[in-house]
Amino acid sequence: MSSIETQFLNIKAHHAQYSAINPKTTLKGSASDKIVFITGASQGIGQATAVAFAQAGAKAVYITARSEKALEETRTRVKEANPETQCAYTVCDVTNEEQVKASIEDCATQFGGIDVADSNAGYLDRWQKIGESDTTSWWNTWEVNLKGTYYLIRYTLPYLIESAQKHSARGSTGGHLILVSSIGAQLLTPTASDYQTSKHAINRLCVR
Repeated sequence: MSSIETQFLNIKAHHAQYSAINPKTTLKGSASDKIVFITGASQGIGQATAVAFAQAGAKAVYITARSEKALEETRTRVKEANPETQCAYTVCDVTNEEQVKASIEDCATQFGGIDVADSNAGYLDRWQKIGESDTTSWWNTWEVNLKGTYYLIRYTLPYLIESAQKHSARGSTGGHLILVSSIGAQLLTPTASDYQTSKHAINRLCVR
């Protein structure tokens, strides 16, 4: 690892859910009446996020990923977490513009809008020096991590703006956009040129 002293953020790391972010206690009801759209929700962070929003009282959680079987598992977990939370899914590859657009439109049609959009889908393949890297895999990392994020922003933005305006009139908040990055964005690690640069780009995209 190089330049870690100047790149690493001095923040506290957590490896388990803590009180301030517990959706069943501290954040209970915080997602009430919210419609949540999540990419990459078939496993890991995306699946846990879908369950957490259900526990926090979301009206509906719409999930997407490439595996229908895994999406069905996530939907089951969402319903177990909160039977009152509606859940629907679409099989969607975030690098496919038409699929992303169609899934977002389907969410809005089924549930009446989108209040929270979470770009969670990500890709990490092999760790190789750039001179030995597989060119297709290297660029696919950028396609998933950055282009997929761009597509989500591009097509959810009108709904998020509408949500923000609607909730503001009620004295609440809406129109939330979540882009999932990584501590890798702050590191310079040999063999991670595709993953770490794409995550760094997402951090820059957040402030635009």
